[in-house]
Amino acid sequence: MILFGLLTRSLRGISKIRATPSWTTICIGISALSFSLMVCLVDLKGIKGWYNWIKPAGVSTLTCYLLPYVHIALLQMITFRLPLELHSGGIGLTKSFLFSLIIIQIVGFLGKQKIRLKL
Repeated sequence: MILFGLLTRSLRGISKIRATPSWTTICIGISALSFSLMVCLVDLKGIKGWYNWIKPAGVSTLTCYLLPYVHIALLQMITFRLPLELHSGGIGLTKSFLFSLIIIQIVGFLGKQKIRLKL
């Protein structure tokens, strides 16, 4: 699927917004490879401890999804703004990754206190 996506990119390009065949097939290929890797690691080899640091994101998904919106609302109340340099490039990616890890850890702490959102 990845190869098909790369070969067909000349037709309409690779665009998430336009949902081009190249974009969708590349994403399908990456997803299939990732899923296969997870099956091999977790089900076949029994290696399960490596994902404990992100496990709260899978256990309390709704809480993990909504918590950043609470954070944004709190920051808007105190009118805090990060410098523009921290929003893009490698620094922005690193900041986003660290923010995600902090949110996951907060959700893990809330889970230990039996605080979860459920539908």
